Amino acid sequence: MRPACQRPARPQGQQDGGYDGAVDVLWHVAARADRPGILAAGLLARRPGDSGLTGAEQMGQPAGIYAFLQAPDMRDYPGHDLWEIRDAGAGAAPDRLIPGAMRLAAGHVPARQLALAPPGYIDGMAITSPQHSRNQVAEALNSSCDDILSALEAPDEGVRDALNLLVNAALERLDDPHASLDGIIGRAYGISPGEEGPLQWAGR
Repeated sequence: MRPACQRPARPQGQQDGGYDGAVDVLWHVAARADRPGILAAGLLARRPGDSGLTGAEQMGQPAGIYAFLQAPDMRDYPGHDLWEIRDAGAGAAPDRLIPGAMRLAAGHVPARQLALAPPGYIDGMAITSPQHSRNQVAEALNSSCDDILSALEAPDEGVRDALNLLVNAALERLDDPHASLDGIIGRAYGISPGEEGPLQWAGR
């Protein structure tokens, strides 16, 4: 489900290293502890290093309001909020050190132009808190597979093996979304690389 926040618009034009057209939406990362002050007074210009997000080289950059053209993956910024800056205005200059980041020409963005993005906002999608336990997910997957196998009157190999692998892969990726299929097979079935396994069984 998409959140109320919009995806960032592409700048209308570029000139002399900055954008001559207004940017509809930019994204600013700020410490969660700063939330009350931002809600009350908006965003104020500060040096990049003041947020604790940047290295020594970036701390030497001029004070300003720094923002992203696209919403970053907030899993990279624990303990921080993501703010949508609406009607950011013209004249934003690209950050020379962070690709996709900009420094706004304005030294202040009032609170009325800001919206706090939903928790877990990741580049255009709101990743909400889990609504179901792991056991509930497992039960739903297993019961669905059982119904499919029963309806198909499936044999012990083939479709049954493919669906069993699907369940194992889905449950593993609840914990590690980037888990490889080979790794999942090795852990779930105790099979070493090169050994016959569920992928071969499913093809029979």
